[in-house]
Amino acid sequence: QAPTATSLDASLLLAAPDGAIGGLVLASSMVGIIALAIMALSVARDFELGTIRVLLVNEPNRLRFLAGKLAALAVVIAASVTIAALVAAALGLALSGYAEIDTSSWSLSATFSTYVNLTIGALLWGVFGAAIAVIARSASVAITAGVAYFLVGENLLSLVWENAGNWLPAGLLDTFVSGGSPDVAYTTAALLLTGYVAAAIATLSTVFTQRDITD
Repeated sequence: QAPTATSLDASLLLAAPDGAIGGLVLASSMVGIIALAIMALSVARDFELGTIRVLLVNEPNRLRFLAGKLAALAVVIAASVTIAALVAAALGLALSGYAEIDTSSWSLSATFSTYVNLTIGALLWGVFGAAIAVIARSASVAITAGVAYFLVGENLLSLVWENAGNWLPAGLLDTFVSGGSPDVAYTTAALLLTGYVAAAIATLSTVFTQRDITD
């Protein structure tokens, strides 16, 4: 039986230098959405439940509180990506043996580099989720808005703007995690994402520190 296009793609993915966790790269958008949801849920629930008032009584410096909360959530997200990478590596090793894939090109440095990109990408998704949550102050609204834009909105924009993925955050995140693309270099994607994240952090910090907690 002739191999299908899907099986050929899977074989090429497993045979790549970072093939051990190549499957996780394909699911990077889903990993990102989970990171966005974790950040958005944790940040927004403080407002929904009113616990933000008590928390800010204990730590009146809003920026310090926000930095501490985001740092704690970042640790959770990084740990989650690490666990997912270990599971993906175990599955990749098993599948490569089952499918008799040549793994001679597997590289520890390439795998680690991809893992770092995945972790950074997930953290950036989380920052976007936190920014939306501070503005919306509703977990359901924040998560829905994030998913709607990142998974649907940019795809719709690409119908009228062919190169949307080369300039907008969701497409750039995919490019960054993949280590670059024929259209956008890795460093270019990193620089553009830096600008988006800086804008998100500025918005997040300004709204959190200036907006009345009781609004």
